[in-house]
Formats: sequence, structure tokens, C-alpha cells
Amino acid sequence: MNYSQFRSRIATFQRQTDPERCVRILDELITECSFTARKFEKGYSVYRSVPWADLPLESSKLSYPPVEYAKLNRCNLEGQQVLYAANHPSNVFAEQKDLAIGKRFALSKWQLKREAHALLVGFSPKEIDTLVIGSHRGFKSSSDRHAHTIFGKMFRTKGGEYYPNTASIANLLMRIAMPENLGGGECALAYASVEYPNDEVLAVNFTFPKNFVDNHLELVVAEYVEVTSVLDDKVDHKVL
Repeated sequence: MNYSQFRSRIATFQRQTDPERCVRILDELITECSFTARKFEKGYSVYRSVPWADLPLESSKLSYPPVEYAKLNRCNLEGQQVLYAANHPSNVFAEQKDLAIGKRFALSKWQLKREAHALLVGFSPKEIDTLVIGSHRGFKSSSDRHAHTIFGKMFRTKGGEYYPNTASIANLLMRIAMPENLGGGECALAYASVEYPNDEVLAVNFTFPKNFVDNHLELVVAEYVEVTSVLDDKVDHKVL
């Protein structure tokens, strides 16, 4: 596929609103694209918030949702069970919708049980260098550069306009197995938070597929909290 053909197909991909059609088009395009993997050591922590009006008594209610509640989102297709998390406790409320004083959440901390990798998507080359020092050595082609420009726009757009597209990208990347010399196994996905209020901070979100959660993540601690203040740059809460 030459550059002109690639641009035409990715423009078609960008206009698509049907997730199944997005997946089929992406299968044609992905061989032209390269992605950077970031290694995370055993014990690396991620953080998650789940809204619950009442105290959740089972740890399963802090993890990925039941399949019937797994609706199309930024990094999962309909019925695809994933766990969304953040790289820092200050970021756990950023992606929550209808955040307000009095709302209650279960906050949880998870840790990697083994060394693992996350593929980076939607980041600029400069941001990738921040996350993985010296990792970005340029794009392999003009098609690769153009694809990441489009992917970056999609992952940085607030709201659900590009969910069929970003979910299809995430679905494909999380099915990639790492080479055995890098530990093997499934990949997680890392992307920039578009809702974090401080533009000077590179807040990172993660998406972990169900099998990854079951095999490589463990719940360390959880708290049940109530939001007490919602400001432009932070959210305060009290432990119940």
C-alpha cells in the first residue's frame, strides 16, 4: 500500500462510526504502523476509582465490569472486559463523568505481579521520550507518521466521538503478544488522560484486558470515599 492509498484508507477509518467496520479497516493499516512498548517492573502500582452508591463488599466490584455492563468506551469494544486505571492517585477522578460533591467511590490500588509491558498510543514523540528515555527513534515511514498523527487526535479528543476508532485500535494492540525475550504474554495499553486538569502534567491512563488482570494484577488496598470538593485542579474526598 503506497502513501496515497494509506492516507485514503485511514481517512475512511477516521470517518467510520461502526466498530466492526473500524476493526476490518484497521487490520489493513496496522502493518504500516510501529508502536513503542514501555516496560513496567514487578510491583508497579496503578490506581482506579469506581462509583458505588453503597459500600461494595466484593473485590470483584473494584475490577473490570461484568460483560453485560461493558459498553463501548475509549479502549474497549462492546462486551470487552477491561480494567481502566491511572498512574497516580491524583488522576483517579479525572475520567469520571458527572463528578459532584457527595458522590461516593471505591478507590483501589493494584500492583503488577510480574514485569510487564504496555504499548503507548496517542502520545507525541516528545512524550514518549519522557515515558521511555531515548525510546523514540523516529517513524518507519511517512504512513507511520501520518497514522500516529491521526491516532493522537482520536485519543486526545474528549467525549465519545472517536470511541469506535480508539476502541478498535486498543482491541488490536492488546491482542499483541510480547516476544519471549521481553517476557512474553499480553500487553496492556497506555495513553494520555484527556481529562486531567493540569496540562503541564503528563497524566497516563492504562487499559488492562481481562486475562491480564486475572493473571498479572493484584488488588493491594481499597477505600470507600465521598467527594467533598470539586475544584478545577483537584478533587478532595473523605474516607467513609
